[in-house]
Amino acid sequence: MKECEDQMSHLKKENFNLKLRIYFLEERMGHMSTDDKEDPVKKNVELKVMCSFSLRVFVCNNNIY
Repeated sequence: MKECEDQMSHLKKENFNLKLRIYFLEERMGHMSTDDKEDPVKKNVELKVMCSFSLRVFVCNNNIY
């Protein structure tokens, strides 16, 4: 009987710890909105476009073909 009580106590503590971990992970994910997730991709595309445009301007200004 004592073993069952010890095991139940251990499982309850483990369950509580897992619920707490889930809570904090969900809270962390909540702070990361969809805009935050897409922002690096958008920024990368913008930088590539700017780089390409700058290269074209440089080539045109220096008559490099």
